[in-house]
Amino acid sequence: MKLSYKITLSISLAIVITTSVLTLISNHELKTLTKNAINSYLDRSSQLSSEKIDLWLDNKMGTISSLVNSLEKLETDTKIIAHLAQARMSASLDLTYLGLESGDIYRNTGLNTVVGYDPRKRGWYKTAKKTKELIISKPFIAASTKQLTITVAKSLYKNGEFKGVV
Repeated sequence: MKLSYKITLSISLAIVITTSVLTLISNHELKTLTKNAINSYLDRSSQLSSEKIDLWLDNKMGTISSLVNSLEKLETDTKIIAHLAQARMSASLDLTYLGLESGDIYRNTGLNTVVGYDPRKRGWYKTAKKTKELIISKPFIAASTKQLTITVAKSLYKNGEFKGVV
């Protein structure tokens, strides 16, 4: 075998090995950079989603707290229903209720609009009755809408006496 042929073969082999090694290194670095970019994007997306959910929930909680404050001063059915309807629209709530200790329930659509519905038997009512603080239920599938739902509720007192739950 000629020396020039051996030198050419050696140089060609060195080029192939160097190219292969550089390709593997570049591939590894590209994978690492891509993985880091994806993780960073997912972290930021999760953070933004969490912040958006917090703002959404704060809006609902503020609306219910304000509604309770307003209802503490109201006496007439018409005004109670109007306030429930206004709160529902302003905060994009699915439903707004005022469940009374008597078992009656005001909805944004009227008084006792669902026959046989007793708010006192509902988890949201029982939980909110135990505290004067705003409560948030665990997510559940709503019987009326068949949608994943949470309840934001707060007990209603007039002159220090428990009246019901919004």
